[in-house]
Amino acid sequence: MQTMLMLVGLSIVLQLFVWIPGIWQDRKYTAPVTVVLLTVLSVGIFIIVHKALSVLLLYLQLLSVFNMARIAKGRMNPTYMYKTTLRTSVTLLVLQIFAASLLGASTALHWSAEHWFLGASSIIVLVQLLFTISLSRHLHEVNEEHVAAHFTDHDLPTVTVAIPARNETADLDACLQSLIDSDYPKLEIIVLDDCSQQKQTPFIIKSFAHDGVRFLAGKPAPDSWLAKNYAYQQLLEAASGDYVLFCGVDVRFSSSTVRDLVRQLLTRNKLMISVMPINMRPEPFQIESLITQPLRYAWELMLPRRRFASPSVISTCWIASRGMILQSGGFEAVRRMIIPEAYLARLAVKHNDGYSFMASSAQLGLFCSKNLVEQRRTLIRTRYPQLHRKPEMVGLQALSNGFINFAPVLIAVSAAIMGWYAILGIAICALLLAAINYARIIQQTYRNSFIGSYIVQPLAAMYDIAIIHYSMWQYEFRDVIWKDRNVCVPVMRVEPHLPRLP
Repeated sequence: MQTMLMLVGLSIVLQLFVWIPGIWQDRKYTAPVTVVLLTVLSVGIFIIVHKALSVLLLYLQLLSVFNMARIAKGRMNPTYMYKTTLRTSVTLLVLQIFAASLLGASTALHWSAEHWFLGASSIIVLVQLLFTISLSRHLHEVNEEHVAAHFTDHDLPTVTVAIPARNETADLDACLQSLIDSDYPKLEIIVLDDCSQQKQTPFIIKSFAHDGVRFLAGKPAPDSWLAKNYAYQQLLEAASGDYVLFCGVDVRFSSSTVRDLVRQLLTRNKLMISVMPINMRPEPFQIESLITQPLRYAWELMLPRRRFASPSVISTCWIASRGMILQSGGFEAVRRMIIPEAYLARLAVKHNDGYSFMASSAQLGLFCSKNLVEQRRTLIRTRYPQLHRKPEMVGLQALSNGFINFAPVLIAVSAAIMGWYAILGIAICALLLAAINYARIIQQTYRNSFIGSYIVQPLAAMYDIAIIHYSMWQYEFRDVIWKDRNVCVPVMRVEPHLPRLP
C-alpha cells in the first residue's frame, strides 16, 4: 500500500509539472517526456496493486496521459489550451485521489466480494429505476396528443422554411417536393447553397423556382464559425416569416405538417418546438440500425434534462420565433456550437416555458430518411461536444456506462456461482430494466418493434463507449469532417494554419 501511495503521489506531481509558468513555455519538450513517464508510472501502479479497482485508477491516469498528449500536439490556441488542459488535469487528479482512497479503504476494511456486489447491484437497480421514470415521463410528454385550436388562414402567421444544402442530390429533391405540396397558406421556402463543390445542388434548387423556392448563394464561413451555423445565420437574415423552420435535406413533410406544427406553437403558446421525426427504416437493415440512431435519442430521452435546465432537442427539424432568435443574438452567439438550437431551447424555456420537445405522429407526418452512414457521422460529430469537449466528462460517461450496463452481468454470474440468490435477483432486475428501457427507445425511434430490441442493449452500451472515445480522439488529434469541412477548427479552437494530419 505504501508503494502504491508513493507512486500515486509521484503521478500527481508529474501531472501538474507542465503547467508551472516557467515550464509551460517549454511544453513542446516537457510535455512529450511527461507523457512517457506518466504512461510508465500508470502501468506500474496497475501491475503492483493487482486489484479490480486498480483498473479504474489506470483508466483515469491514461486519460491524464491523453490530456498531456493534447499539450504535446499543440493544435489549439495556446491561451485556450492552457485553460482547458489545466481544468481537465485538476478534475482527473481529484478523481484519481478518490479512486486511490477507495482502493486503500477496501484493503484496510477488508470488504468482502459479497458486500461489494450487494452494494453495487443495489445502486445499479436504483439508477435504472430513475432512468425508467425519466424515460416514461419524457415519452408521455413527447407523445402526448395536444388538441390544437382551429385557426383560419388569415389568423396564421407567416413561416419561412430554411434549408442549408451542400453537395446534395436526390435527398434535396425529395425534401423540396414534399414541401411544395404543403397546404400552408403563408409559406416561404429558402434553400441556401452552402458553397457546394458540385453543380447539381444549385441546379436542383433553381429547378423549383417556378414553385416559389428561393435560391440563396451562401458565403464562405469565417474560421471562427461552424459552416452550418453561418448558413443558418444567412438564412435567418434572408427570412421574412414570423417563424423560421430549420431542417435538413433528409426530412420529409406531409401536406399538413407545417400547418399542424404552427397550430401546436400557437395553442401551447410556445416560442420554439423541436420535433423528433419518425425514422424510416434504413436499407439494408443491419444490427447497427438498432444502435446508432436510438443512442442519439437515448441521450435526449433517458436523462432528467429539465432538472439541469438543459431541455431535450433534436436538430433534424425545429421551428422558432424569428424575433426570439434575433433578440438572442442570432447565430452569432452560438457560432462555434455543434448543436446551436440547444442554446435557443434553453432561452425559450426561461421565457415562460416557451419551448416544447415533441415526437412526430403519423398524423403530423414528419419523417427522416437519414441513412446509416450519415447517422454514424452525426453521432461522431455530436458526442464529444455534448460532453463539453472535456476528456474528464468522457471518462465519467464511460465509467458510469460500463458500471451500469456491464457490472450486473459480472455480478449475476458470480452470484449464481457463489449461491448469493438475493444478489442474483437484484442483478437480473437491473439487466431486465436496461433491456426494456432500450427497447422502448428503439420503438420510439422507428415507431416499430424489432425482434432484437430486447437483446441489443449490451452492444449499444459498448458501441456508445467506443464512439465517445473515438469522437474525442478525432476532435483532439485528427479531423471531424462534415460536408467536406473540418469542424475542429472552430469547435476546438484549432489553429487553422496547421496542416491536416494524414
